[in-house]
Amino acid sequence: TLTFTNTSFNAAYIDKVNGCLNGFLENDVFEITTGENKIPYVGILAKRRPPGLDDYVRIAPGESLSTKVRLNEAYEFLHGLHDYYAVYTAFHLYPDHSDYMELVSNKARFQLRK
Repeated sequence: TLTFTNTSFNAAYIDKVNGCLNGFLENDVFEITTGENKIPYVGILAKRRPPGLDDYVRIAPGESLSTKVRLNEAYEFLHGLHDYYAVYTAFHLYPDHSDYMELVSNKARFQLRK
């Protein structure tokens, strides 16, 4: 589950594709590691035009937006039970100008039995 919470005093914008707002991974937006190993992205890498205003969702100050996405459908996790996987994501975005805002998630840790 991804939850985007706007803790600022200004509106925040999430790119619908990179934010996985449709419930699917359509880009390599996560960094997943276990120990020294980076888990490779094996999902879709679709080339698309730069996002326009309609490609963003606005989050007002104090509001949150959540979505669910399955990581195992787009990342090649190692077989067996491993120590912990660490996951984080970062976005560089603004819908209306060329500057960027960096949005970096907290690291999530989990074990996966495969």
